[in-house]
Amino acid sequence: MYCNSPPFRHIKNIAILIGTFVFSVIVQLFLNNQLSVLKFINSNMNAYKETFTKSNTALFAEKSELTYCELKKQKQRLKVVEVLLWAIPSVLLVIWITMICNCSKSY
Repeated sequence: MYCNSPPFRHIKNIAILIGTFVFSVIVQLFLNNQLSVLKFINSNMNAYKETFTKSNTALFAEKSELTYCELKKQKQRLKVVEVLLWAIPSVLLVIWITMICNCSKSY
């Protein structure tokens, strides 16, 4: 069982847990970059839309509807990835703490 394992295994588990959080931080940086790009695209689309006259704005809105829809979908996808990204190390941390608490109760 976990309680009877050698001390170096605890160190390895801590290192793995820290590694998952470091990995999550790095991936979070990439996700933040993607969100920034999506905001930039959205602001560019809005600025481009403002260059049209009122009569052409409706035409632009019709043509750009797909782009705005895809922007929204991509933002939702990034949120799902972000939740999964942080859920995994968080669950591992809870499991690890639970195991340590169970071991301390057995002594």
